[in-house]
Amino acid sequence: MFTGNLVVQNPPDFENPNLRQFDMRIEVRDQGSPPKTATANVRVVIEDVNDNSPKFLNTPYAVSINESTSVGSLVFTVMASDKDFGPRGQVNYRIKSGNDEKKFIIDGNTGITC
Repeated sequence: MFTGNLVVQNPPDFENPNLRQFDMRIEVRDQGSPPKTATANVRVVIEDVNDNSPKFLNTPYAVSINESTSVGSLVFTVMASDKDFGPRGQVNYRIKSGNDEKKFIIDGNTGITC
């Protein structure tokens, strides 16, 4: 038995909707005279991986609030997106640093900061 290897020549990119699936027809030919051939259909489906980082929109942010701002008042809303598909493209927000006194909270799903 002989084999033929189908090898990736250029990196696939799931985020390009035109390149998520490849339908190919592979031919095998013997060395006879005349040569005999056979074909097989092969479908290659590209699966998404977490290869994109989230990106904030409209940065940098700078916000001023009055010291008499009421508790629970909206300060601002951050927005970010991720080019990955499905759950890998969903983003969550959290305050990572600079809020030691717990003066602000952020909604992890919406990015709304109070």
